[in-house]
Amino acid sequence: MSFQLLLVAGVLAVVSAGFARRSSECNLPLLVHENLGDLPQEFDARTHWPHCSSIGAIFDTGSCRSSWAFAVMSTITDRYCIHKNQYLNISTQDLMTCCQSCQNTQGLPCQDGPYTAAKEAWCYWNTTGIVTGSVYDSKSGCRPYNVTPCDHYESGSLPICDVSYHGPKQVCLQECEAGYPTSFAKAKHIGGKVYKVGYTTDQIKAEIMSNGPVQSAVVIDKAFTMYKSGVYTPSEAVIQELFVKIIGWGQDPKQGEYWLCTNSWNREWGDQGTFKIRLGKTGTYINDFVYAGMP
Repeated sequence: MSFQLLLVAGVLAVVSAGFARRSSECNLPLLVHENLGDLPQEFDARTHWPHCSSIGAIFDTGSCRSSWAFAVMSTITDRYCIHKNQYLNISTQDLMTCCQSCQNTQGLPCQDGPYTAAKEAWCYWNTTGIVTGSVYDSKSGCRPYNVTPCDHYESGSLPICDVSYHGPKQVCLQECEAGYPTSFAKAKHIGGKVYKVGYTTDQIKAEIMSNGPVQSAVVIDKAFTMYKSGVYTPSEAVIQELFVKIIGWGQDPKQGEYWLCTNSWNREWGDQGTFKIRLGKTGTYINDFVYAGMP
């Protein structure tokens, strides 16, 4: 089967293969910016909203395949800072374990979600809400992440990630960490509206400039796992789908336009946890799966 047919079939990557999606009524409206105005050649949300340090925060999935949850969580966290001046961290742990429609049919949060996981997560925030949380072993927020950090694909200061990881059973707990001063119900934050961003590059740029970073997904090859700097141009030798956050764009004199993104493989990977991916390159599909929302 060709790469194109795999995409049409809904099997965007190895991480999603073999698992049917759960039943859901999640249908996000398409947001279209009517007046695009003059879009700059370069934009970086970190410098545009310097008071929101969350925009440049780099997280670590550990050996858990939860990039979808981190991409959504970090985008939502940014939006609270930008639009509400609220400096809080949304819980990846709560989202990953409690959003059943985000999980595969086996109900294993760390073991491959459906290709629709990120979209389902936006609907979950909009209907059920997500509590506060933070990174592993932080004791911060209602439900911090419980999977240990690790080095992804290259050895560094952390243990190498375990590709066969099953980890502790991930359970949806309706209570905060012991000693947390707020109840689970009061720690929950519900989204105001959620939507899919228009497919064109200019629509995505307008959304980022107006409202902040967006969540997306990209199909990657083996070369991506060794990325250090420059503009990544993917091939069709796909090994997996990865959910990421787009925080800006720019222009490389040799390789043309690119999206500036954050990954969730810690700062020892890539360019301090960030990467640039060629904009408009056929085969990345990064423009096709862009979601966002307003608190």
